[in-house]
Amino acid sequence: EDLIEVNGIAYRLDGASLPAADAVCKDSDGEWPCGKAAWQALRTKLSEDSVHCQVLITIGSTANNFLPAECTVGETDSLNAWLVREGWALAGRADSAPFRPEETLAQTEGLGLWRGGFHPPEAWRGTPAQDCSVCSARHQSVIRTRNLRQQTEGAVESDAQN
Repeated sequence: EDLIEVNGIAYRLDGASLPAADAVCKDSDGEWPCGKAAWQALRTKLSEDSVHCQVLITIGSTANNFLPAECTVGETDSLNAWLVREGWALAGRADSAPFRPEETLAQTEGLGLWRGGFHPPEAWRGTPAQDCSVCSARHQSVIRTRNLRQQTEGAVESDAQN
């Protein structure tokens, strides 16, 4: 989780998804500890000034007890936007994600995670099972087998009655 603790309260940085602290990324030069670098950048930024977090109102419940928040370092610097703009966090995948323009700039400039040809996880992860053509073919095969079995059982019952 992308959590920070301020005055004993854990906040989730809304719209800014950092890699796991132990994440390793690949780029054109090989592997590098991108998670460690991202979290170090966050620690450095947090040490610059006081941190304030504004809880964002959400509709519905969350699966955890962490409050989604927009945080600032100092008077006006959005920590969430800064992390994405510097390339240390990813914006949400929806077109309406709050920091997509910042992410586009970081990607264009090759900052942070985006250095050396980084590809975000959704670009290399497998497709969901429902989109899998092999899975769909298997599902269709199961349905055909079940239908044939039902037809065969129905024919056997019909022959037994005659």
